[in-house]
Amino acid sequence: MYNFTKSIYLFIFFSVIITTNIVSQTNIIVTTYEDLNGNGILDGGEPTNIVTPELWNDTNMDGVGDVNSGLPYVGGQFMAVPNGFYEVIIPANFGAYLLLSTNPGSFAFQADGTPPNILLEAGYYIPATIGDFVWEDLNGNGLIDGGEPGLGGVSVDLNGTTGMGAPVNLNDISGGGGAYSFTGLEPGTYTLTYTDTQTPACTSLLSQSSVVTINPLPVKPTVANLSATEFCYRQFTTLRASSTTTGTTFEWDYQNRTGSQIDVAGSAKLTTVETIKVSVKSVSVFANNPKACKSREASDVVTILVNPLPTTPNITASGPLTFCPDSTITLTSTDSPNGVYKWINAKDNSEFSVNKTVLIDTTSKFFNNSLIEKVGRFYVRTIS
Repeated sequence: MYNFTKSIYLFIFFSVIITTNIVSQTNIIVTTYEDLNGNGILDGGEPTNIVTPELWNDTNMDGVGDVNSGLPYVGGQFMAVPNGFYEVIIPANFGAYLLLSTNPGSFAFQADGTPPNILLEAGYYIPATIGDFVWEDLNGNGLIDGGEPGLGGVSVDLNGTTGMGAPVNLNDISGGGGAYSFTGLEPGTYTLTYTDTQTPACTSLLSQSSVVTINPLPVKPTVANLSATEFCYRQFTTLRASSTTTGTTFEWDYQNRTGSQIDVAGSAKLTTVETIKVSVKSVSVFANNPKACKSREASDVVTILVNPLPTTPNITASGPLTFCPDSTITLTSTDSPNGVYKWINAKDNSEFSVNKTVLIDTTSKFFNNSLIEKVGRFYVRTIS
């Protein structure tokens, strides 16, 4: 009985494109990429510039770099390289990534402006592991049941070819608990054969081929704000996600929201500024994979500031709110944080003053004409 641990396989591919333009300097464009499908070709959606190469001067022109040129690797290239002999050194390993063993880790050349651009592509892969354990199936049901022991000393042969057609033939002997493992595998198709070495050797029939399919990850999404990201409580902003990978959906880290567009508002009425940080990941769904693939990186974080509302003001009257036509009354608001006020007449919802104190008389400016009595209603707001 065996399981497969899914891994990602990558290859390296070098190409040189020569043009006929004559220039005084050369651009060395080196694209390192994660070869998700292991075909040795940079395909759409595969992450690029995952490894930083180095450019060395070949001072004695023997094809081997002697001194690091110190030229920066920016945006996937060494720009404006002076005339001379050089070697591009591509790391054999970088974190979990490995160059395929059959590919060179460097490239020597002469830069003299012809061609003006030298293009290199270097693919990487992550080695895979196939392993499980052999056990004694006491009830013959083909399933691992409790109490069924592992078998040590079983010879396990792994045979097949890599994605580039190279033959692979490996052997492992299961340990005392029945465990076995094949590590460092390149992408390809393999079969496993089990032989019990502790009894007269009987070689099993070939197992069914196990074809491992690695679905590509969607690229890092971007987020655009469709309205201002700083606003007052009770307002909101709208964020829209997009991705260059077709057919993707999106998962936000804000309230477990999904979809390409969401609205973000303050969570509560606070007395201080509320800071909300929002990002999103792209999600690809495949018919042959029950688990969706998410982008390795989330989008850049969008920072949203929600400003609190000022305290609701109170109105103080200079006298009784009921009076005769030949009198007036003064209304005074409590202090505004910034000294800004907005008085509103409920008669027509018009704004009639920006001062802290207003004088109300009985003219038609404030009241509807009435033969019996005049009733007015006034409000004030403070602005922060």
